[in-house]
Amino acid sequence: MTMERRRRLSLLLDKQPHLSIAEMAAILAISQRTLRRDLNALTLDNPSLRIDGDAIYFDRPSTNHDEGSFFLHSQVNGNAKRSIARWAADLVNDGDTIFMDASTTVYHMVPFLAERRNLVILTNGLETGRCLAANTSNTVLLIGGVVRPDGYSVFGPLYEPVVRNRHITAAFLSCKGFSLAAGLTEADANEAAMKSQLVGLAQSTVALIDCSKFGRVYQAPFARAGQVTHIFSDDRLEPYWAQQVQEASIVLTLCHPSS
Repeated sequence: MTMERRRRLSLLLDKQPHLSIAEMAAILAISQRTLRRDLNALTLDNPSLRIDGDAIYFDRPSTNHDEGSFFLHSQVNGNAKRSIARWAADLVNDGDTIFMDASTTVYHMVPFLAERRNLVILTNGLETGRCLAANTSNTVLLIGGVVRPDGYSVFGPLYEPVVRNRHITAAFLSCKGFSLAAGLTEADANEAAMKSQLVGLAQSTVALIDCSKFGRVYQAPFARAGQVTHIFSDDRLEPYWAQQVQEASIVLTLCHPSS
């Protein structure tokens, strides 16, 4: 049983090497303590694998692209993400021009926008853009110039002509971590640079953040807490964080899956 569990862990590391301890344990349906024990065992044979706190660093490039990995990740905290996305989608009106990032949380907004008409959607998410383009009244503009190895998003400076002179009603985005001191942060500097530009152009910034990301800080900030207009999180958010967000004058909506 241990060998099978570690085989599944190795496959997951190949597909999604940048998940946190908490995210990976949730996907594998094992405790974080068991996961850490398995990771420590794998590091003996994999010098490219490192564990630092809650972060996993796996530097070996993956050559096994699996189209299911995006959807696998989208199901981590899936109920929370869907409820957050449902409520965030209520901010979108017919005819709006919006930015939607490539995160799986924002991707969950797609079915809740099915009844909207004449949207102009800027996105760096290939799967998000593909699904939204199925509504023929939408105009979907893909921003970014370089396709990531995972095949689900693009990044780079080539998006500037697409967004120039556009009035962006709102930027809907998620993050790897959020704190009042650091703001919204990402693990990837290119991703953060692109999001920072869109935050600067948008009339409002709407952050979709499940409770697991509060208190985490990653190396690439892209929005200060003061730039965030509205945060949607799930109802498991600790009262401490809810109070901190409200004291910072950020609108906070806590979403329950059944509401």
